[in-house]
Order: sequence, then C-alpha cells, then structure tokens
Amino acid sequence: MTRITPCAAVVLAAVLGLAACAQAPAENLSGSAVGGATEVAPAVPATEAPPAVPVDAPAAEDGEAGAPMVPEGITAPADPKGTGKQAGLPGDASADSADAEPGAGLDALGSGDSAAYVAAHNRWRANYGTANVEWDATIAAFAQEWADNQAAAGTMNHRDENPYGENLFSGTAGAYGPDAVVDAWGGEVKDWDLACTGDLEQCCKVEWWNCAHFTQVVWSKTTKIGCGKATSASGNDIVVCNYSPKGNYSGVSPFPPLPTPTPAAATPRPSGAINIPKSPKLAIPDAGEPVRVAINFSGYATKKVNRVRVMVKITHPYAGDLSIKLVHPDGTEVTLRNQSGGNTQNIAEVYGYTGIPIADLAKLVGKPVDGSWTVVVQDHAAEDAGTFESTSVQIEYYNG
Repeated sequence: MTRITPCAAVVLAAVLGLAACAQAPAENLSGSAVGGATEVAPAVPATEAPPAVPVDAPAAEDGEAGAPMVPEGITAPADPKGTGKQAGLPGDASADSADAEPGAGLDALGSGDSAAYVAAHNRWRANYGTANVEWDATIAAFAQEWADNQAAAGTMNHRDENPYGENLFSGTAGAYGPDAVVDAWGGEVKDWDLACTGDLEQCCKVEWWNCAHFTQVVWSKTTKIGCGKATSASGNDIVVCNYSPKGNYSGVSPFPPLPTPTPAAATPRPSGAINIPKSPKLAIPDAGEPVRVAINFSGYATKKVNRVRVMVKITHPYAGDLSIKLVHPDGTEVTLRNQSGGNTQNIAEVYGYTGIPIADLAKLVGKPVDGSWTVVVQDHAAEDAGTFESTSVQIEYYNG
C-alpha cells in the first residue's frame, strides 16, 4: 500500500494553496489548492517521507482569500497498472534502472511529459465540463525552479508570493508518471458533492481542503499549466504543477455555469420529465468492443429536449480504463466520461443537471425526445474487465 496525502495550504486572501498543510479557518478560503501570502505548517514532515504524497497550493493575490491545509493521510494502493513506469519521467530512478542514484541530479520534464500532463488534466476537465488547458513554458520554468528547490531541501512546502495556483506531489522516484500524479489530485472528487453548485467550503463533503487539488485541476477559468519535477536525495520525485489563472476562490464554483437552454427565441417553459431506467448487467470486455444499452422514448413526438440527466453504475477495478457516451437518436454523441479516475474502483455517477456538469449536453437542447437513445461504455486498456450494472436517462422536455 502506498500512502497518499492530499494537502493544501492556507492563505489570507482569495486563493487556496500555499504553505502546504495546516488547517485554516473556514473564512480564509480561496485559490488554487489554495494560494496565499502567509505560510503555514509544512505539508509533509521530514520524518514521514511518504512514498506518494500529493500536496496542493497556489499563492494569493491582494484581495484574495484562504487556503486548504494538512488533512490526515489517505491510504491508497499504488497504481496497479504501473502508470508511473509506463509514463516514466526522464531520469527517474525506476525499477528498470537499478544503477540509478536518487538525488544524483535534478530532472526537468521532457517534451513528452509536458504533453502527458496536459492530456491528464484535460481528461479530468472534460468530465466536468471545463475547457482544455494548454502548456505554458514560462509557468513550467517557474514550477521546475520550485521542484528543484524542494528536492534539494528535502521538503514539500508551497511557495510564498506565488502568482499561480499550485498542486504538489511527492512519490517514490520513477513510480508515478503524469497520469498517476494527476489522478491522485483528481481522485479527491470522492469527497465532492456532485449535486452541489457552491464553492469548496460548501461542496466538499469533508473538510474543504480535502477537495482542493481536485478543484484546481478542473477549475473552469484556468487556461494554462506548467509542471516541473525533481528527485530528492531520499529517492522521492517532487512534482509541482502551477496554474493560470489560479483557482479555488471563495464563493466561486469550480465548474462553469450550465448553459441556459435556448431552443427558440424565447426559452419555452419545461412541461414535464420522463426517466427510463435500465439494469442490463452486461459484461464490459477488457480492451474490447463498446457495450451499448438502448433506451427507447416512445410517444413523445411533440416534445423537445430541455435538459438531460444520465445515471451510470459500473463495477470495474480500474475506472480510468473506461469511457462513457450518450448518443441521441439522430447520432449526436456526448462524452460523459473519458478515461479519468485512474485506479479508482467502480463508477456510480450522475451526469447533467443535479450531477456532474457536462457542457456538451447543451448540444441536445431542442432536439426531439422521441426515439432510441444509447448509453455506450467502452474499456480502452488491457488487464481489467467489468460489468455495466445499470443506467437511466432522464429528459426534462417542453412542447415543441
């Protein structure tokens, strides 16, 4: 078992993140995992040296608030698929290089790794309706400088006076690639109330700093990222990702507002809703063909889509292998989940209104309700199989 401890910092103004791990008062909320001006306790005591420790923090600007702090460690298995090894970073002291010496040098990310970090972030962002981010070389150089600093010092603290949001991660050298690192941050979604439309303090089901890495990863106003990595003398990789604009502001949802349905010049008033559940219990083949469940809406010829809500329940040992799509009778596809979640087991999620916001569901507004809708699940990677347990499609409609 590898211990993973999410940690956000505390800050005065509006951004979460920073010093790394000490509890801050609820009103001091905001930021990247939190950003701030005042450093709190270091996130990871030198005596702990955990094999894998994600931390998060950005700095705060004038007028900004708060920051998450040091939560209790969360015990989780190391990536069962060896993601870190598959997407190893340059210079990692991996299991394949027995003669590599941890701490012998500080390792910057290569170009392939920058693309992998962007892709890993964008997989998570796509699942929550937020736009893709891009790599920024200036931000990456800033992140690399701090990764070098922390590796040389053998510490894991957030940076003071940080203009960016910041997430930190420490793990055994060579064991965690970009996907595993970002999945560790994103995995905090398990503590997020997906039906909540508020901010970190309102929507995190436990203390808000337990969700702050996740919210920075998916923060809707963030457009650019840059990451750096260095290896400490004790044999841990330190990964720093910085974000611009930074996230986790108090009073702000991490997600974009759902688009207002406008199928006509004036938005019609919804006249009703219909929900059709299915319990197919179909096997999901390992790295195989997609599994399709058809849901037929009949007798709604005069009805048009106002909003859509999809529930999916899947048993699977590695959620990161799976994609989920909803297909309208006219062939329009909407991706609900796209291979995010890493080694999280099973999926029980609601997409659309009252659930995970999916911006592309707006493409279905104004389309006919009548016809055969399809929920499609596919496993894209080898080693694991699962079961498509149940699903339902609920459509709020208006008279068209």
